[in-house]
Amino acid sequence: MCGEPLPDAPMPGGSPPDAAFLRLEGRAGRSIAGVGNALLYQAGPRAAPVTLELARIETVRLQRRSNMYFLPLAVANLVVLYWVRPSLLWLGVLVLCLGLPIYVLSNCRLVVRTREGQELRWFLDALWPGSRRWRALDKAWTEATQALASRGISVQGPER
Repeated sequence: MCGEPLPDAPMPGGSPPDAAFLRLEGRAGRSIAGVGNALLYQAGPRAAPVTLELARIETVRLQRRSNMYFLPLAVANLVVLYWVRPSLLWLGVLVLCLGLPIYVLSNCRLVVRTREGQELRWFLDALWPGSRRWRALDKAWTEATQALASRGISVQGPER
């Protein structure tokens, strides 16, 4: 009414330009966020975030690796203990049983390949397959794939 121009207002239903379009959470303060035109990796609460512009990214994939390669070492330990000193076999069995949960855990990381050919591996968490945190990461990754693909980035995975 006064004749002054109105201030610019955000469009209804739109998100602000600095809103996060991607969020993957791990333990110990580790996280990956997509904000604006960049991916941010926070390796811990005190670590400086690593920023990578979306224009530099060629492909992104979620990688899950189990620690099962330690299992043959534990079994070899049992065989050697039995062969060399059978009285210490109980120690090998104890190491195998205590280490079994570690063998089952899967290390989850985001692997980012840049257009320059550089490959970055951003560790998120070690998770039990099928756990609540595992399912939460799967759900977040499904949303992240759509967000990244809509920004022209090739998305693969999860790789197991």
